[in-house]
Amino acid sequence: MAIVAPLFASVLLLIYMGAPDQYEPVRFFTVQAIGYVVAWFVFPLIMFYVVQKIDRERRFFAFIAAYNWSSVIQNFIYIPIVVVAQLGVVPTDLTYFLVFVIKVLVFVYTWFIARSTLGITSMQASIIAAGDLVLAGVMNSVIDAMLS
Repeated sequence: MAIVAPLFASVLLLIYMGAPDQYEPVRFFTVQAIGYVVAWFVFPLIMFYVVQKIDRERRFFAFIAAYNWSSVIQNFIYIPIVVVAQLGVVPTDLTYFLVFVIKVLVFVYTWFIARSTLGITSMQASIIAAGDLVLAGVMNSVIDAMLS
């Protein structure tokens, strides 16, 4: 979380500077900061209960360690795309396509991590990976709604 925070803060600054009249600065940065922290903790919290239901409690910390490090990698790939999109360097359609590709890759990577660290079936790993993507979408929607 701490490793990605400076990059995330840079992106927030770019977003805010791109539309300073759209957001009240204190509200924008506070909501985004709270959302950032919650996003890093809510999925592991959910997984804490999931691993109990699927009898994989002993493998929880291995999963979370791999998942958190994968999140760092994902952000180092995703954030530069957001930056070039915010700067208008990349056309909007290409940005949407790249984000889609990244989400597919994140799904596959999360699936692999869940399958290998938890020792679960492909279907169970798919459900966990899909849940992660859905949760990220919900979190983004909540943050957007709080800023509207």
